[in-house]
Amino acid sequence: MHKKFFLLIPLLTVSSCSFSTPGTSNPPSTISGTSSSEGTSNSASDSQSQGTSTTSELPKGEYVDNINNIDLRTYGDKISAQFYIPALENDPYTDVDVEQFYENYQPAASYEDSYFRTVHHLLSGENVELSTYYEPIVNQISNEVSYRIQSGRYILDINGNYLAYFLNSAADIDSKGQSSTHVIYYGGAYTSMEEVAAYLYAFGEVPANSDYDKGKSGQSQTIDDWGIYGRVNTDYFSGDTGSYPYEPVLPELSDVSYTETDFGTTGYLMNSWSSNYTDAPYNSGYKITRGAARFIFGSNMSDIKNIDERHVFYTYNHYNDMQEYLNYENGWGLRFGSQSAGNEYVAGSSDWYNYESHYGVAPNEPTEYPGYSFVDFKDL
Repeated sequence: MHKKFFLLIPLLTVSSCSFSTPGTSNPPSTISGTSSSEGTSNSASDSQSQGTSTTSELPKGEYVDNINNIDLRTYGDKISAQFYIPALENDPYTDVDVEQFYENYQPAASYEDSYFRTVHHLLSGENVELSTYYEPIVNQISNEVSYRIQSGRYILDINGNYLAYFLNSAADIDSKGQSSTHVIYYGGAYTSMEEVAAYLYAFGEVPANSDYDKGKSGQSQTIDDWGIYGRVNTDYFSGDTGSYPYEPVLPELSDVSYTETDFGTTGYLMNSWSSNYTDAPYNSGYKITRGAARFIFGSNMSDIKNIDERHVFYTYNHYNDMQEYLNYENGWGLRFGSQSAGNEYVAGSSDWYNYESHYGVAPNEPTEYPGYSFVDFKDL
């Protein structure tokens, strides 16, 4: 149902409607099954492409009233949406100068902008320099770390397919407690921690620049296609703590499965007897050094959109510990797992079983998933 841009032919012919000519109507004031989002973001409908070698304007699509057969309660009781028919006639990046594009870089300004960027393997999100080593993340609302945000706002096509998601932000909320400006576009390419985490949470799959095999051929292909912005590894994550007893137990999912993917920084990979940390960029443009940083997320959510099944975890130390993304910017849960229980880093099960012979004490059991209550920003 939800494929990446280069597989989006069904999305380009939504229902039986043809794409509108340039020019937008106002967003709907009400949406069946949910309250509408107020104050439409300019960034969601801005037609001017930015940071490109062309001055061509992107055609604007059209916001439309909800089609009655879409029941947004399947996304979650607190989810709202705007409905949009994209207009994709013109490609402003046909002869783009890639070097100039990144020298004058601005994030994608519309769904159409992001779509055409992906066609040409160009970034849509924030272009930030990632550290080679990410430690545990401190929640920016430390006294509210026990909460997950259950509200969210999408832009969907008239068949209910994803087009975009507004990141929740404590610094930018409307009267309904939802973000109104920072948008990530479905099928776009993203690399920053916050945008990738939100993308995985909102859409249940990896961004366009991440869907590559972790082997040598996959690494080579992602570098050829995306340069330094390419990511690899989209594999099933078993959560088998019988085989990997140093990993913490993740919440059980009834309708979806967990998938892991590389974050794009090498992370932490060190203990005192068998491993060491390589201070190298994840993707140099010539070589990928995968390291220990991963995201683990609930995937395959095409038809199952229940908010309870949406989980995204970050591990900086190769599954020894996890932190949950709580559906808002800089919103990360408490660290739990093996090192947070006071143990040294272990590189695998054999290290765990030989732990006592190396350190003279048995390892502590990994700390448990802390669990979080759902809340809306407006209720904090």
